[in-house]
Amino acid sequence: MKIRKSTQSERKKILNIHSQAFGKDKGLVISKLVNDLLEDETAMPILSLVAVDNDKLIGHILYTKVVILGTENPIFAQILAPLAILPEEQKKGIGE
Repeated sequence: MKIRKSTQSERKKILNIHSQAFGKDKGLVISKLVNDLLEDETAMPILSLVAVDNDKLIGHILYTKVVILGTENPIFAQILAPLAILPEEQKKGIGE
């Protein structure tokens, strides 16, 4: 298995990974969130990584910029947005 930066051309596969990983109840909501974050200029810079096994995307993780307000000084940080692994690849140590 390899971990590498994702490409724009993999967007559909990435969204499918999130949809499958989070199931019928939350899958569409989470995949929409990921898609929206990938388009959101205020979330930049983004680090979007995929897990690839035998030329197949099996996982995705997304880090985005966030600014936390309501404190004396704004706090600038990177947050981990959804981490998703295809159901058949879960519990094999990929996302741990």
